[in-house]
Amino acid sequence: MGITLYYLPHSPPCRAVHLLAKELGLEIEIKTVNLLENEHLNPEFIAINPMHTVPALDDNGFVIWESHAIMQYLANKYGKEDDGWYPKDPEKRAIVDNRMFFDDGTLFSAMRGYVYPVFRQEVEHFSSSLRTKMKEALGWLDGFIEKSGGWVAGPNKTIADICLVGTMSNIEKMPGIHDFEVSTYKHIEEWMTRCKAELKDYDETMEQGAYKWLEVFKKIAEGKEIK
Repeated sequence: MGITLYYLPHSPPCRAVHLLAKELGLEIEIKTVNLLENEHLNPEFIAINPMHTVPALDDNGFVIWESHAIMQYLANKYGKEDDGWYPKDPEKRAIVDNRMFFDDGTLFSAMRGYVYPVFRQEVEHFSSSLRTKMKEALGWLDGFIEKSGGWVAGPNKTIADICLVGTMSNIEKMPGIHDFEVSTYKHIEEWMTRCKAELKDYDETMEQGAYKWLEVFKKIAEGKEIK
């Protein structure tokens, strides 16, 4: 049967799972689920993931969704003992988990909170208070990298770096009045340069999808103010 990833390239969590699979040398089949066309609500996909979210992974009949859980599963099952993606040491692993929870509950959550209400036409403008929350989250991330010695959870790259650079690959492209001036966060800027240079097929796997997301963002942001 093999491994199938249900995926949307615009999505940072989807791209993060795909990039980790490449780092682990896994052969996977990509099946695009276009949320913009409501394909995630098709009965066939709901039978796979009743929460109808992407990414979702089918590994020879074992199905799991939520990107962080998928990445932990893949690293546990297919990672090599010494590859460092998801350390066995309890303290080192706890820091990796902490940064992944930070991505899900703080940084990605802040970006989603800033963008999605406008995307869903629930409001007519972007929120200045949510923009402030995003800046606060970026400041925390910058501090994590400085303290950790170059990567987000320590001196070596881990699955937490892949999660967070997925989110950051969208944030760094936000244009015009939505620009978060990522280059002003010294440690984030240096870390992203390392990620782009060292993570496998970064441009193909991460950047191209981020530009797809940017095109959608430009359309929903046109004429919208920050208040």
